Amino acid sequence: MWVENPKFSTTKKAKRTLKIRQRRVSRKANGSKNRKKAAKKLGLFHQKISDRRQAYHWKVANKIVSHNVDAIALEDLNISGMMRRCRVKADEKTGRFLKNGQSRKKGLNRSISDAGWAELILKIEYLAAKQGVRFVQSK
Repeated sequence: MWVENPKFSTTKKAKRTLKIRQRRVSRKANGSKNRKKAAKKLGLFHQKISDRRQAYHWKVANKIVSHNVDAIALEDLNISGMMRRCRVKADEKTGRFLKNGQSRKKGLNRSISDAGWAELILKIEYLAAKQGVRFVQSK
């Protein structure tokens, strides 16, 4: 079954909004009421993204579990390993750092994080147990 990769905090509009609201918080004086108000507004936007992600996870998990199957098997992914930074490459002669592809990987890391695979797996596992479907995570 194919599931679309969602984009909640990695869309251009969401990135821009987060950047602007974070900048507004950082420009306010520490401990001021205006900073607290700006921080609350930023937090509400983060909460909105989180709520949208959770709703999508439940929708997808219900779609997966509701298929008339005896068991559901998912691959046990090393998500933190997939999001780990690239190793540093240094030139042996000059000692300067070489390009290692981290700037390209940053976007992949963000989209993996935005998709929230671990949370989705937990929801699928919960619904499978609730509906009596066998759940297997292969290594």
